[in-house]
Amino acid sequence: MAGKKPNWNRCVLSLVPDRDGSMVDFSPYGNHASQATAANQPTLVNDGVNINKSLSFDGAASPNNDYLVVPDHTSLQLTGSYSVAALIKISSFAAVNLIWEKYSSNTDRYQWLFSGAQPGKIGMANNNNSIFYSTDLFQLNTWNIIGFTFNGTTVTHYLNGSPNGTDAMIPSGGAIGADLRIGSRYNDTWGMNGRLQYLFAFNYALDADEHIYMNKYLPTWLPRGSK
Repeated sequence: MAGKKPNWNRCVLSLVPDRDGSMVDFSPYGNHASQATAANQPTLVNDGVNINKSLSFDGAASPNNDYLVVPDHTSLQLTGSYSVAALIKISSFAAVNLIWEKYSSNTDRYQWLFSGAQPGKIGMANNNNSIFYSTDLFQLNTWNIIGFTFNGTTVTHYLNGSPNGTDAMIPSGGAIGADLRIGSRYNDTWGMNGRLQYLFAFNYALDADEHIYMNKYLPTWLPRGSK
């Protein structure tokens, strides 16, 4: 099944590795991800899917852990329905691997991570709510396409195009005007130990057929200028 194309006009993040260890955003909003401190820059490597490049995050302890920052923009203040998808490979489940987080006013507005307590499970949470974890396990050192859809009241995880657990979830809520972090929490903990090739976000709830399309699309996608 080929699935169906998502509404690309509602894509708010479409990140691809760049030569300097940053990620270029191909969405209409220019939400580029970068790191000004050399010690915290991920490394561009050549082991991505389809002979593409990816970024390697070292998972080191603070203050030397690798991460990227996307400056705050209204397009990333995802207070209602939203969806994400990523092509990713994780190297260790010894600790939490944070994929992304927006934190403001002493609140984790939204976050996406691999569990340390439940190795191999993918979790997400909005607005300091309890983290909801996926059902099936993610394999170490293997490229997988993960994602979730939040429709305003319910979250559904996806693993390689298939649903991977559903539960109730509250919205991210409130003014969330803070930078988006990729690969580390706001306080430099939960560093990601693995590799990231693509990261997408949409400001609406992708359905199952759209996730099937993303599962087929991401391994073959090569935007102009990304190599």
